[in-house]
Amino acid sequence: MVAAGVDFVGDDYVEYIEPFASAFQACFLNDDWFTCCRVDKRFSLGTYRAWRQGNAGCDVCLECQMFVCGIRVSQNVRRHPVFKRIITIALTNVAWVNDIFGAGKDFSSAGNHPDNEIVFRVVEKGESIQDVVDNMCLLIEEELHDLIYMKQTLVDIFGEDESIRCFLEMVDVQIDGQLMVYMENTRYKCNRGYVRIFRDADEKGKIETVPSG
Repeated sequence: MVAAGVDFVGDDYVEYIEPFASAFQACFLNDDWFTCCRVDKRFSLGTYRAWRQGNAGCDVCLECQMFVCGIRVSQNVRRHPVFKRIITIALTNVAWVNDIFGAGKDFSSAGNHPDNEIVFRVVEKGESIQDVVDNMCLLIEEELHDLIYMKQTLVDIFGEDESIRCFLEMVDVQIDGQLMVYMENTRYKCNRGYVRIFRDADEKGKIETVPSG
C-alpha cells in the first residue's frame, strides 16, 4: 500500500498521506476508547457525540477520497477554524443520517451496541424515540444551513483556490451520496423513502422525507 502510494504521488507521499493516516488512526483510537471504557449512560450526550464522530469514520472516507482524487489542501487552510467546522458538520451529518437510516437494524442487534445515537439516547438515556429522531432531523437541517455559510466564508478568506473548490465539492458528494448508499444497501433495510436536500436559493438547507412512490 505504501509502495503504491509513493508511486502515485512521488516524494511528497508522507506529507500527502498524513491527513488520511491521522483520520484512520483516530477512528481506531475511538474503538480503543470504547474497549477500555464503554460509552454508556454514564456519559453526557456531548461526550457521546465526540466519540461517535470519530467512530463513524466519515473523515477517513473523506480524506481517502481526497487523496485518491489528488485534492491537496494546505495545512494553512486545514488549521483554520472554518475548515475544521466544515469537517465537523460533515462528520456529524454522516453519523446522524447513518443512525436514522440504521435505527431498525441497530435496535434489533444483540446487546444494542450504542454506536447509534438513537439507540444511545433511547436505551441508555431513556428518551422517547420520536423526540430523539425529531431532534436529530432538526440538527441536520440547522447544520446543513450553517454549512452553506461556512463554505462561502472559507472561500472569502482563502480565495477561489482550486483545491478548496474541489474539497468543498467532495464534502457535498460525501453528504449527498451517503443517502443513496443507505437507500440501496440492503444492510439498512430501508423502506425506500428518500431524503431530499434542497439547494435552491429560497430553500437552502431544508430537508424533507419524500415517499418513493
